[in-house]
Amino acid sequence: MTRDDIINMANQAGLYHFYDSESHCTGITDARLVTEDKERDDDRLVEMLAPFAALVAAAERERIIAKNAPEIEKINAHIQALEEAVAAEREACAKLAEETVCDTHLPTGVKIYGTRAAKAIRERSNP
Repeated sequence: MTRDDIINMANQAGLYHFYDSESHCTGITDARLVTEDKERDDDRLVEMLAPFAALVAAAERERIIAKNAPEIEKINAHIQALEEAVAAEREACAKLAEETVCDTHLPTGVKIYGTRAAKAIRERSNP
């Protein structure tokens, strides 16, 4: 973050720097800091600095995101590939279950296929 960035964010947050008679910067202020009540002035200072701190934090977040964007894209691509592989494996298991005779119903002799198992496997894809 450059000096100019910091000055611009301070101005956006409503902070102003002021100078003494010899052109030395004497600090920052805004129109709200005009009382003699220290506690109230401290509260107002926090009110004044909070927007500046938020702007600095947002700028830093954006810098980190921009710096790491290529890596984030790679990671997201890997995650997508893993999710697709899991879905393909799950569907392959479901198809195998559908084609498999799991048991024979003894009283009737009817073969029971793995359709229930296949349905349960596919339902895991839709939480």
